[in-house]
Amino acid sequence: MQRRPVVVGLVVASILAIVAFGWFDVRQRARTDRGAKYHRTDLTVYLAAAEALAAGGDPYDAASPRGWRYVYPPLLAIVARPLTALAVPDAALVVYGLSVAALWLAARALARGLGTRGPFAVGLGALACAPFIVQTLQRGQVTLLLLALQVLAWAALARGRGARAGLLLAAGVGLRLTPLLPAAMVGLACLVRIARGDRAARRFPLGFAAGLAVAFVVVPALALGPARAREVTARWLEVGRDVYAAAPGELADLRRDYAINEWSFKNQGVRRVAGTTIARLEGLPVAPDGRPDLGDAEAAADRVALGAALLAGLAAVVLALRRMGDPASAAHRAAFAVGMALPAFGTRYCYPVHLVVLLPLLAEVALALPRARARAAAVVWAAGLAAFYAGHVVAAVRPAAEHGVLLAALLVVLVVVLVGAPRPARGAAGAPASPPSGAA
Repeated sequence: MQRRPVVVGLVVASILAIVAFGWFDVRQRARTDRGAKYHRTDLTVYLAAAEALAAGGDPYDAASPRGWRYVYPPLLAIVARPLTALAVPDAALVVYGLSVAALWLAARALARGLGTRGPFAVGLGALACAPFIVQTLQRGQVTLLLLALQVLAWAALARGRGARAGLLLAAGVGLRLTPLLPAAMVGLACLVRIARGDRAARRFPLGFAAGLAVAFVVVPALALGPARAREVTARWLEVGRDVYAAAPGELADLRRDYAINEWSFKNQGVRRVAGTTIARLEGLPVAPDGRPDLGDAEAAADRVALGAALLAGLAAVVLALRRMGDPASAAHRAAFAVGMALPAFGTRYCYPVHLVVLLPLLAEVALALPRARARAAAVVWAAGLAAFYAGHVVAAVRPAAEHGVLLAALLVVLVVVLVGAPRPARGAAGAPASPPSGAA
């Protein structure tokens, strides 16, 4: 009973801190009356697209006060439309509240799924990616919602609720495509189980297909009308092809076309790291904003990025076939966490706000800290994180960040989790549940 006042006090203090942070930081960053220099939120990108949709314009031509443009599927701009009725700072406060709730749901579901040491592991994992969480909350990004949708989908799979998991992952894909990789991993494992006579494995692909239909067809058609929905979807496909899927050397110039400085060291994407490294090795000139004058070498950076994306896809396939046969197993859980992290090696830009989805992976490492490999991974991650953020203020350390120190640390963590994760006792399909031990 003596502990109760302490717990209540901590809860009240936490709530007050969350409210104060939202009011005095998040809300102030979203103000548009102080000029673009002080406007530090990504939310206005979504709001500009939503306003364009409401006015009958092209959401992919609309720009935020800082000149940034929308590149995601239409669903996010559609669901953001009610926020346009609010002043931008108030809309930012609403999104902040939703993000805090999403983080709490994700942490709660993950802690329950990790067993008795789950709260410790999730708490330590959250601490290991705390800078990413803070920046995501500050900037009104959607990635905490993506984290919650993916963790809740994993929890549903572990309880045998495949259709619900499919719907949740499809909602994530509708907002941003990165959850497509873990969804594909689960789908491939389900196909193997179906081939072996497991009728229950059909639930996930059916739920996922239904969710995709709702996210990409039904909701846009109801919100915009069928003809307008097809037009907007076609524009999204066009933009996506130019930004992500053009031939090497022919990708859209994000600085010129989208006002995004892709070449900042804060972007740990493979393409940016490869381009910066090539420029350094070949002695090519580099602009003050970090953009190297690659010329024909830009295609080489694109090929490196494509190779990394293909390797990430291959790793996902192997994991799906070898580790994801039993959705209730620790092997499946660790593989799913890796699948959430692998898009970092396949996307064109990977800023800190995109890395909150590493929480399950880092919780797996924290769960296994009694083991030497996990302790080594934790040290490498802490060193990489420290070097990355030190590069923001210490010029002597910045080259480490420029050449992908955070991405390298993530790669080490992935390897440790993959090597040490529990393995099913039999095959990929129909394997018995692994004991809920640590993954590294």
